[in-house]
Amino acid sequence: MAAPSTIDILDISGRWHLNPTLSSPSEAFLTLQGAPWLLRRIIGLVTLDFEYTKLPQAPGSRSPRFHQKTIIRPGGFGSENSFNIDGVAWTEPTPLFGDIRVRCHYANSDEVARDYGLPGLDIADPNNAAIIESVESKAKGWTATSVWAFEVIDGVRRYVKYNTAKKGDKVEKIRMVTIMK
Repeated sequence: MAAPSTIDILDISGRWHLNPTLSSPSEAFLTLQGAPWLLRRIIGLVTLDFEYTKLPQAPGSRSPRFHQKTIIRPGGFGSENSFNIDGVAWTEPTPLFGDIRVRCHYANSDEVARDYGLPGLDIADPNNAAIIESVESKAKGWTATSVWAFEVIDGVRRYVKYNTAKKGDKVEKIRMVTIMK
Protein backbone atom coordinates (compact mmCIF):
# COMPACT_ATOMS: atom_id res chain seq x y z
CA MET A 1 0.00 0.00 0.00
CA ALA A 2 1.23 3.50 -0.75
CA ALA A 3 2.22 5.73 2.13
CA PRO A 4 -0.82 7.96 2.77
CA SER A 5 -0.28 11.68 2.27
CA THR A 6 -1.42 12.16 5.89
CA ILE A 7 1.82 10.51 7.08
CA ASP A 8 4.95 12.60 6.91
CA ILE A 9 8.46 12.50 8.33
CA LEU A 10 7.30 14.14 11.58
CA ASP A 11 5.24 11.03 12.38
CA ILE A 12 6.13 7.81 10.54
CA SER A 13 4.01 5.67 12.87
CA GLY A 14 2.83 2.46 11.23
CA ARG A 15 4.07 -0.86 9.93
CA TRP A 16 6.31 -0.80 6.88
CA HIS A 17 7.33 -3.86 4.83
CA LEU A 18 10.68 -3.88 3.01
CA ASN A 19 10.16 -4.27 -0.74
CA PRO A 20 13.14 -6.40 -1.87
CA THR A 21 12.44 -5.78 -5.56
CA LEU A 22 12.81 -1.98 -5.28
CA SER A 23 15.51 -2.10 -2.58
CA SER A 24 19.23 -2.52 -3.20
CA PRO A 25 21.02 -5.77 -2.33
CA SER A 26 22.57 -5.48 1.14
CA GLU A 27 25.49 -7.95 0.86
CA ALA A 28 28.32 -5.46 0.20
CA PHE A 29 26.92 -2.96 2.71
CA LEU A 30 26.76 -5.55 5.50
CA THR A 31 30.19 -6.94 4.57
CA LEU A 32 31.73 -3.49 4.99
CA GLN A 33 30.10 -3.25 8.43
CA GLY A 34 31.61 -6.60 9.46
CA ALA A 35 28.41 -8.64 9.58
CA PRO A 36 29.14 -12.39 9.59
CA TRP A 37 28.63 -14.39 6.38
CA LEU A 38 25.79 -16.49 7.81
CA LEU A 39 23.86 -13.40 8.95
CA ARG A 40 24.27 -11.81 5.52
CA ARG A 41 22.85 -14.97 3.91
CA ILE A 42 19.90 -15.08 6.31
CA ILE A 43 19.06 -11.41 5.70
CA GLY A 44 18.94 -12.13 1.99
CA LEU A 45 16.32 -14.85 2.54
CA VAL A 46 13.93 -13.30 5.05
CA THR A 47 11.34 -10.55 4.95
CA LEU A 48 11.72 -7.46 7.09
CA ASP A 49 9.01 -5.32 8.64
CA PHE A 50 9.60 -2.08 10.51
CA GLU A 51 7.03 -0.91 13.02
CA TYR A 52 7.29 2.71 14.18
CA THR A 53 5.46 4.30 17.06
CA LYS A 54 5.75 7.97 17.94
CA LEU A 55 6.50 8.29 21.66
CA PRO A 56 5.52 11.09 24.03
CA GLN A 57 8.13 13.79 24.34
CA ALA A 58 10.56 13.38 27.20
CA PRO A 59 9.98 15.73 30.15
CA GLY A 60 11.47 19.13 29.37
CA SER A 61 12.08 18.24 25.70
CA ARG A 62 10.39 19.52 22.55
CA SER A 63 11.99 16.88 20.33
CA PRO A 64 10.09 13.93 18.88
CA ARG A 65 10.95 10.35 19.76
CA PHE A 66 10.20 7.13 17.91
CA HIS A 67 10.24 3.49 18.86
CA GLN A 68 11.29 1.14 16.04
CA LYS A 69 10.65 -2.57 16.11
CA THR A 70 12.29 -4.62 13.35
CA ILE A 71 10.52 -7.93 12.73
CA ILE A 72 12.22 -10.72 10.79
CA ARG A 73 10.09 -13.42 9.14
CA PRO A 74 10.01 -16.34 9.27
CA GLY A 75 10.62 -16.53 12.97
CA GLY A 76 9.05 -13.30 14.16
CA PHE A 77 12.22 -12.21 15.96
CA GLY A 78 14.09 -8.95 15.55
CA SER A 79 15.26 -5.91 17.45
CA GLU A 80 13.88 -2.80 19.08
CA ASN A 81 15.33 0.70 19.27
CA SER A 82 14.20 4.15 20.32
CA PHE A 83 15.29 7.27 18.47
CA ASN A 84 15.41 10.84 19.80
CA ILE A 85 15.24 13.23 16.86
CA ASP A 86 17.06 16.03 18.66
CA GLY A 87 20.59 16.07 17.23
CA VAL A 88 22.11 14.79 20.49
CA ALA A 89 24.29 11.66 20.24
CA TRP A 90 23.78 8.64 22.47
CA THR A 91 25.48 5.26 22.85
CA GLU A 92 23.52 2.10 22.21
CA PRO A 93 24.79 -1.44 22.75
CA THR A 94 24.16 -3.87 19.89
CA PRO A 95 24.90 -7.60 19.74
CA LEU A 96 26.35 -7.38 16.23
CA PHE A 97 28.45 -4.20 16.29
CA GLY A 98 29.09 -3.60 20.00
CA ASP A 99 28.48 -0.08 21.27
CA ILE A 100 27.46 2.33 18.54
CA ARG A 101 27.06 6.11 18.70
CA VAL A 102 23.80 7.32 17.16
CA ARG A 103 22.55 10.83 16.40
CA CYS A 104 19.32 11.79 14.62
CA HIS A 105 18.04 15.17 13.47
CA TYR A 106 15.55 16.65 11.05
CA ALA A 107 17.03 18.08 7.87
CA ASN A 108 15.51 20.73 5.64
CA SER A 109 15.12 20.22 1.89
CA ASP A 110 18.25 22.29 1.09
CA GLU A 111 20.45 20.13 3.37
CA VAL A 112 19.01 16.91 1.92
CA ALA A 113 19.63 18.03 -1.68
CA ARG A 114 23.06 19.62 -1.01
CA ASP A 115 24.62 17.13 1.42
CA TYR A 116 23.00 13.88 0.32
CA GLY A 117 22.15 14.47 -3.35
CA LEU A 118 18.48 13.63 -2.92
CA PRO A 119 16.52 16.45 -4.54
CA GLY A 120 13.51 14.38 -5.71
CA LEU A 121 11.92 13.44 -2.40
CA ASP A 122 8.21 13.86 -1.60
CA ILE A 123 8.42 16.68 0.94
CA ALA A 124 5.42 17.99 2.86
CA ASP A 125 7.40 20.47 4.97
CA PRO A 126 10.63 21.94 3.49
CA ASN A 127 11.92 22.65 7.02
CA ASN A 128 11.53 18.97 8.00
CA ALA A 129 12.21 17.11 4.75
CA ALA A 130 13.97 14.04 6.18
CA ILE A 131 15.47 12.46 9.27
CA ILE A 132 19.24 12.07 9.17
CA GLU A 133 20.58 9.19 11.28
CA SER A 134 24.35 9.12 11.85
CA VAL A 135 25.92 6.01 13.35
CA GLU A 136 29.50 5.17 14.32
CA SER A 137 30.92 1.79 15.31
CA LYS A 138 34.38 2.35 16.75
CA ALA A 139 34.77 -1.39 17.41
CA LYS A 140 34.19 -2.25 13.73
CA GLY A 141 35.74 0.97 12.35
CA TRP A 142 32.84 2.23 10.23
CA THR A 143 30.40 5.13 10.06
CA ALA A 144 26.99 5.14 8.43
CA THR A 145 24.43 7.75 7.50
CA SER A 146 20.78 7.05 6.74
CA VAL A 147 18.36 9.52 5.21
CA TRP A 148 14.78 8.65 6.17
CA ALA A 149 12.29 10.23 3.79
CA PHE A 150 9.32 9.76 1.47
CA GLU A 151 9.67 9.40 -2.27
CA VAL A 152 7.36 8.66 -5.18
CA ILE A 153 8.68 5.54 -6.95
CA ASP A 154 6.83 4.13 -9.97
CA GLY A 155 3.95 6.48 -9.18
CA VAL A 156 3.59 5.23 -5.58
CA ARG A 157 4.52 7.25 -2.47
CA ARG A 158 6.90 5.17 -0.34
CA TYR A 159 8.91 5.47 2.86
CA VAL A 160 12.60 5.04 1.97
CA LYS A 161 15.97 4.96 3.69
CA TYR A 162 19.09 5.88 1.76
CA ASN A 163 22.07 4.36 3.60
CA THR A 164 25.78 5.07 3.14
CA ALA A 165 28.48 3.18 5.09
CA LYS A 166 32.16 4.14 5.10
CA LYS A 167 35.18 2.25 6.38
CA GLY A 168 38.55 3.70 5.49
CA ASP A 169 38.37 4.55 1.80
CA LYS A 170 35.58 2.04 1.09
CA VAL A 171 32.00 3.28 0.64
CA GLU A 172 28.85 1.21 0.17
CA LYS A 173 25.34 2.51 -0.46
CA ILE A 174 21.93 0.89 -0.36
CA ARG A 175 18.37 2.06 -0.76
CA MET A 176 15.67 0.47 1.36
CA VAL A 177 12.17 0.93 -0.05
CA THR A 178 9.07 0.01 1.93
CA ILE A 179 5.35 -0.30 1.49
CA MET A 180 2.85 0.38 4.25
CA LYS A 181 1.11 -2.69 5.66
